[in-house]
Amino acid sequence: MAHIEGEVLIHRPVEQVFDFVADERTEPTYNRNMTAAEKITDGPIGVGTRFRSTIRSRPRPLHMVVEYTGFDRPHLIASTTHSAAAEFSGTRTFTPIPAGTRLRWSWDARPKGATRLLAPVLAPIGARQERRMWTTLRDHLEAGAPARPPGITTVPTSAAPAGSRRPRFGLRRRPGRLAAGLFRLPLKAYQHNAGPAVGRTFLAFTHVGRATGRPHRTVAMVLRYATAAREAVIVSAWGPQTDWYRNLQAHPAVQVQLGGQTFPPRQRFLTEEEAIEVAGRFRREHPHRLRFFSVLGWGDLTDDERLRQFVRTHPFVAFRPADAPGAHAER
Repeated sequence: MAHIEGEVLIHRPVEQVFDFVADERTEPTYNRNMTAAEKITDGPIGVGTRFRSTIRSRPRPLHMVVEYTGFDRPHLIASTTHSAAAEFSGTRTFTPIPAGTRLRWSWDARPKGATRLLAPVLAPIGARQERRMWTTLRDHLEAGAPARPPGITTVPTSAAPAGSRRPRFGLRRRPGRLAAGLFRLPLKAYQHNAGPAVGRTFLAFTHVGRATGRPHRTVAMVLRYATAAREAVIVSAWGPQTDWYRNLQAHPAVQVQLGGQTFPPRQRFLTEEEAIEVAGRFRREHPHRLRFFSVLGWGDLTDDERLRQFVRTHPFVAFRPADAPGAHAER
């Protein structure tokens, strides 16, 4: 479970702020990821009122149902949110102050299914998203912009130029939008010094551009960690043409972050036999993560032949601290 909280000061009367927020149909005006919102219960807004909303997501939109479990105008809204990815429960409180209204939010998030893999990074990323959303609300209200009429439940989105949109998965050549978004979360956790929360599930490493000489940071899932050798193994999931892998071929990685550790690494490229052993062991020990891979489009790796084919076309790389033992010990 992840806990998310924060507050924002809005220079508007508390009744105005409360009424605007209480009607969830206005949320697409300040939540850029929400494309639709509608009230699905009859009667005035209060305890028991439910709203259905749609969040922009890939490969398909995410639908949510919000139900009000507490309602005290103009001071408090308690609610629960149900979706296929996570459950949320919490409160928003509205406090009148001389300058206007202090809006506070407090949420508990319980990820479900494959999303549980990202539980360690939900709190820092969720906190950032919530602050951005409520800051947009503040700017909207303080600018005096009128609320969007409740009858309009969708917000049109601009179409991208032809050929410019990233494919949903694009797993043969490059990460699709879903995969890129998911793997960006642990990288943000490392950037916000939340590496210990990530543990040994993901590592981040710095590599040098083979053409530019500039440093780049990338995150990858750890397939195996050998405790004695302190060695972590990752895979170039989108094949040997991936930029970071080609950079490592030209110049070794200069830094690795793994959980709470940061170190200059030694790197090596695994042989096909070593990679098959790592992949097979990963399949046995982490079947839930394997299902997560299939969602991303990497195929059914429970089949031995498909696993071997994957290994032949996807390079495996190992990192260990430069001062670690040279032997490649097993966990």
